[in-house]
Amino acid sequence: MTTPEERYRALHETIKFLKELTADPEATKNIKNAAIWLLRHYPSKSELDALALACPRLLSTGDMDQLYKMILEKDIKNE
Repeated sequence: MTTPEERYRALHETIKFLKELTADPEATKNIKNAAIWLLRHYPSKSELDALALACPRLLSTGDMDQLYKMILEKDIKNE
């Protein structure tokens, strides 16, 4: 079962993924245009935060789970 924290994180990470696609030199023009269109209509971080406040059962900005924190720390060290 997906937790509200996981759902919020997935939505937030999708923004980063779409931005990466728009800058990827290997992505086709169609892929880049689709990513740009999706980003134009995708909720901003402040909108996601407002949704989380309004619907905490569905979205939550709560603390990241321990495994995700470890993954982020490992990625930062490897950069």
